[in-house]
Amino acid sequence: MKTSLLACAIVLVLTPLFAFADVPCQCAAALMDGGPAPALTNASINWGTIATYPSPNPFNSGSQNQSDCDNKCLMRANSDPNFRNLGWWCTRINRPFQGTVILWTRLDVAPWHTLTTPNAGVNIKCCAVPPVSQGTQPACPAGFQLVPNAPDANRCAKAAGEISVMPYPPDRTPIGQWGFTMGKTIFQWGPPKQQQQATAPAEVRPCP
Repeated sequence: MKTSLLACAIVLVLTPLFAFADVPCQCAAALMDGGPAPALTNASINWGTIATYPSPNPFNSGSQNQSDCDNKCLMRANSDPNFRNLGWWCTRINRPFQGTVILWTRLDVAPWHTLTTPNAGVNIKCCAVPPVSQGTQPACPAGFQLVPNAPDANRCAKAAGEISVMPYPPDRTPIGQWGFTMGKTIFQWGPPKQQQQATAPAEVRPCP
């Protein structure tokens, strides 16, 4: 009897000494790379804390809530339109890739845990799409431009200065063979415009 009373007294004395914070359930999606934790890079989704569980005593880590945490993580993932969007993942990975995106959960500061339930992963295969020709377009050397409404629409020009005295001369006023004015801006003539090949940049997309 004395032993029981002593044990109860110890519990009553020690209980206020412990701060029993709620146990957070953290959830993320990342590439399966064999590591012990999700690689939270650009190619990942970190939903952070999606639920909390009461921790009634310092010896209870909340591990009994792991199953509920996993279920909530899967529900959170399925509500995110990017989780199963292969195009979204390939854009983030940005290189040819074949692998799996998996879900990770963690209770408080415990080690990360991977979900093995059905539909908890997304298989991804990304392929590089080569640049696509878009025909030719007019272009000027570096520093020059095609000036709208210039006296010669086929020549490049560059801004060379400004007129500081008003009134400004009429637009398109020639300055000999050297250049012309537009408003207060003085333009210097450059070379004729060139036709350059235009291509769409290479992309990484889901493989067909």
